[in-house]
Amino acid sequence: MVEAAVRAFGRIDIVVNNAGILRDAMFYRMSEPEFDDVVAVHLKGSFNVSRAAAPHFKSQGSGCYVHMTSTSGLIGNFGQANYSTAKLGGERARDRAADAARRLLRPGSLERCLHLGSCLARMYASLQ
Repeated sequence: MVEAAVRAFGRIDIVVNNAGILRDAMFYRMSEPEFDDVVAVHLKGSFNVSRAAAPHFKSQGSGCYVHMTSTSGLIGNFGQANYSTAKLGGERARDRAADAARRLLRPGSLERCLHLGSCLARMYASLQ
């Protein structure tokens, strides 16, 4: 995916990790494949795409990662042990990626993690 973008556009400037799936089930009824599928898409997918872009960002001296996260990673959500695990893992992976970005990229390069739930809560509050 990253190489296709570089071939088509000559460079890559941003990675938005927004892919996701749900396999909701109560923890004691959740199968291992249901757990693994969600972690693979949310966590491993973000890792693989971010890692593929890192050498390009380094050689360009710039780049931006945007990682979509969820408050479910921090506080959990009923029937979503797999999703919560993946989102919390994404938070920690994002922290490590930010450390790497500070070493690889020039000052001013971006690493962002968006909490959609927090953004929506503020948006709805502003409408009242």
